[in-house]
Amino acid sequence: MVRPTKSKIFNLSCITEPLKVTQILLTTSQNGLISARVSQMALGGTGNMQGLADFYPRGWVLLVRMLPGGVLGLSILGVVAAGFFLLYLFQTFKAKNWDTSVVILLLITIGSAPVFAELVVGNFLGFLSFVTFGFGMIDMYRFVTQRHTDAGFRAGTWFLVCALMDTSGILLVAIAALTAPFLRVARRDESGARATNFAILFYPVLAVFISIAILSAIFLRNPFALFAASFIYDPMRWSVVSGLLTTLHGWIVILIVIAGTIGALLSGRRLTAFLPPLIMVALMLGEVLGVVPTNDIGYFVLAISMVLIAVWHRVPSQRNQAALIVVFGSLLALSWA
Repeated sequence: MVRPTKSKIFNLSCITEPLKVTQILLTTSQNGLISARVSQMALGGTGNMQGLADFYPRGWVLLVRMLPGGVLGLSILGVVAAGFFLLYLFQTFKAKNWDTSVVILLLITIGSAPVFAELVVGNFLGFLSFVTFGFGMIDMYRFVTQRHTDAGFRAGTWFLVCALMDTSGILLVAIAALTAPFLRVARRDESGARATNFAILFYPVLAVFISIAILSAIFLRNPFALFAASFIYDPMRWSVVSGLLTTLHGWIVILIVIAGTIGALLSGRRLTAFLPPLIMVALMLGEVLGVVPTNDIGYFVLAISMVLIAVWHRVPSQRNQAALIVVFGSLLALSWA
């Protein structure tokens, strides 16, 4: 029998060791924690109301159980979904006749952010929340500004799925609700148009959450029982607010907000300049409640980029295109800080 030479053993270890490290990283990722938790869940039986409480925001339980491949299957599906998502964004902007250079830079800003890769590979459900948030924002723009009624109902459905997929989706839907009033309404001559639009967009989310609260109050004697395990409040996390002006992370966040504000002003609607600061406040509150990771710059970049996509309702002029290239280039650089 021919024994393998040292070079062959070395080459084999170069392949196996990275695979082992990758498996460890995937197992300790959010996907790994989700798979482990789902495998321990007892889906059968009756009368276990407290066990049922583990299902929020666990609407993904059946999805995770049906997917083959476990943790690796979730990561592969996330990569495939990311490709379709970026392609959809590209098609959306080309349909608006945007300049290709601006569109490509926008997609690079979103797709190359470290947190985007982390969501795609390590947190499939968090990524699904972000994807459905993006789809909902695009359909919300079409509904409010272009009178596409079917887009309004699709947006409401996307936001509902976003909120039920992952806890971070609740925060993303709140950001969408903050964005909606700043969009240019196509039915400006009709009284109550904004209120009607808001109701169509966010009624599904409100209806489901109110129903969950009522059922929790009846069967679990606590209207917030299904949310208790999803929000982890830690007073120590308020340091992200106090460190806004005293830490490097805080100054980077401020620079991201300034870049987003400039991009919003270029849309031609001055009121949209208030959106990036509002998003900053919402995300910081999410950090305190444990909804999004603490000190993660990427979430600010992704959320502000998606909002800029929604508020831009027209093809930018040549001057504004150059300014947008600077804005998205700055966001891209800051996402790696």
